[in-house]
Amino acid sequence: FTDSQAALNVLGKVRINSIVVKKCIHELNRLGKQKSVVIKWVKAHSGHEFNEVADLEAKSGTRSSVEEEIPPPLTIALRRVESGTRKLWDQRWSISDNCRQTKQWMPLTNKIKASKLVNLDRKSLSLAVHLLSGHNYLRYHESLMDHEVPPYCREGCDSMETGWHVICECPATWKLRAEVFKTYQSLETPLEWSVYQINKIVSNPQVINLLEGRQEQMGT
Repeated sequence: FTDSQAALNVLGKVRINSIVVKKCIHELNRLGKQKSVVIKWVKAHSGHEFNEVADLEAKSGTRSSVEEEIPPPLTIALRRVESGTRKLWDQRWSISDNCRQTKQWMPLTNKIKASKLVNLDRKSLSLAVHLLSGHNYLRYHESLMDHEVPPYCREGCDSMETGWHVICECPATWKLRAEVFKTYQSLETPLEWSVYQINKIVSNPQVINLLEGRQEQMGT
């Protein structure tokens, strides 16, 4: 007998996370192999004989000197694993010599931005990855594939033509910077940007053509 509807409900669940509940179910199943077990709900403090006995046993248990170690909830362990993983990820990201172009945009890992990026539509996400990773048809990356292609900006800048340069530095794209970042000046890293701004950049038809190698001049 029990006066706890919550206890009855949790015993009937398919997925059990609580170790205490699992132990209770195990003991009930073990007892059920020997005797017929029926669990019934009764109204609390109504003078029901067996419920009163159960209450006395429960109170006795709280005064017992026997201590049972109850492990912390699984959610705490998951949070600690995630926190430790992210810290290790940040450390490896900061000391790695790879992904130079991406690090200009993302010096540190950012779970919120990453989540918003992957929720973009397929086309926008693809273009955003082209821009942020440097794997695109801009001249710097093209020169790595074909050494006859000059890596410098097609607008005559004395800089490598990367996604960062095109969006944040090149004088030819000052209108786009003014529209997206509210300044025509060159931008410096670390840059505070939002996924909304990146999506706005890669929605620009001329930026799309540049990233996909279908445009010779910028003038965005």
